[in-house]
Amino acid sequence: MQIFQDMPPKAWAAVMGGVGAVIGMTTIVSGLTGKQKTAMVGAGIALAVIFTPIVVEWVDLPESWSNGVSALIGIMGWTTVGKILLSIQKADVWGLFADIVRGRFGGRGGQ
Repeated sequence: MQIFQDMPPKAWAAVMGGVGAVIGMTTIVSGLTGKQKTAMVGAGIALAVIFTPIVVEWVDLPESWSNGVSALIGIMGWTTVGKILLSIQKADVWGLFADIVRGRFGGRGGQ
């Protein structure tokens, strides 16, 4: 179809990165909320748009492989960011930050 042939490479990278992120979301990472899943699809799209041309040039791949590279970057980028979010949730980083702030500034406020 003419519409698909006229799409710019970054649009294809966004589409394929999103597809890769959804595949990663359904198969690799689980236990995230709806907002986190939406953020991860956005992250997969953004990472694919940013890094596809870099990877294609760096590895010296033919331009026709860029859609597959975009999908892989979407899967790997989403999985990486998803695992980081799960690690932050399990580590209770906010609680640690709050303890550090309380320890640093808690005793000075009333004196």
